[in-house]
Amino acid sequence: MTIDQNVQREVIKDAVEKPSEEGNLVRDFSEEYALPLIDVTQSELKIISKETMKDLLDGKFKDWIQSYFYM
Repeated sequence: MTIDQNVQREVIKDAVEKPSEEGNLVRDFSEEYALPLIDVTQSELKIISKETMKDLLDGKFKDWIQSYFYM
């Protein structure tokens, strides 16, 4: 294995591990989530706290969130 191959492997390894280490990146790893999230150990789903939901409904994030929907 050449030095270039080792470097390529490290770059790929770092790219794959980054999302699991950072935890706040959207699914395609292109940016962070707009709202603060809560860790849920039993699920891969990301959730917001009830306080964050209240702040969202009260318009606290209106400067950077133009629209939203909730389920």
